[in-house]
Amino acid sequence: MSIESFIREIESRKKTEIESFEKEFNEKKTEIETKKNETIKDLSENYDKESKTRSERESARIIESGKLEAKKILFDAINKNLDSTFNITRSS
Repeated sequence: MSIESFIREIESRKKTEIESFEKEFNEKKTEIETKKNETIKDLSENYDKESKTRSERESARIIESGKLEAKKILFDAINKNLDSTFNITRSS
């Protein structure tokens, strides 16, 4: 085997190995990209659900607080009306 043929063999192996590494690299890169995109999608969906749930809870809390405040105002008005009625009947 001459040196030239040995060098050609080495170059050929080098080229084959480089192509193999590039193929493996591209496959792993694609796999990682796919996993990244899936993870981003999952996280986005989870945060969307969580923010919607929190928003609905906060909205319900505000509405209930408003209802309680309205009831308090109504009961205060009723009590004032009753007090006024009692005072009028006592005076008579």
